[in-house]
Amino acid sequence: GVCLGCPPGKSQPGEGRTSCVGCTPGTVANSSASASCVDCVAGYYQPESNGAECNACAAGAVQPDKGRTNCSACVPGRYQNLTGQKACHNSTCPIGEHQPFVNASSCAACVAWDGYQDEMGQGSCKTCDLGMKSDLRHTGCTCDRPCPPGKYRNSSVVNDLASSAPTCTPCAAGRY
Repeated sequence: GVCLGCPPGKSQPGEGRTSCVGCTPGTVANSSASASCVDCVAGYYQPESNGAECNACAAGAVQPDKGRTNCSACVPGRYQNLTGQKACHNSTCPIGEHQPFVNASSCAACVAWDGYQDEMGQGSCKTCDLGMKSDLRHTGCTCDRPCPPGKYRNSSVVNDLASSAPTCTPCAAGRY
């Protein structure tokens, strides 16, 4: 007779056997006549038995260990833009950006006129106080309607913060 090779997804480590053994989830045999199934490497997974190939973790998901059946999502504030990775980016979302979702493949800029983020790795943007607006890089706040030199904005005037034209008070003698 003729000895047949085990098909992909199955192996036979012993000699003189009459059948092949299916690979368990997390392992694969990707060629014919495999003597053993091998673990999927970190960043890859195989959820089913009799696997012939490992699947790469999608962007936004990672697998740090070998021989696994699934991937883990990157948490809000972290991301992974590549497939087949074992970790979410070590550098989290930079200041001025945020990531509110799991399975994220990138960070997003704080875009609202009053939205900013002054900390790394955050899942949401902060909101500037009334009368303030986000700076150009969305990393902090600045006065929405500043006063000219020699005058200042009296923030104790509550209605002034909501008005379209601020009430600017001249600086006292000895100040500028």
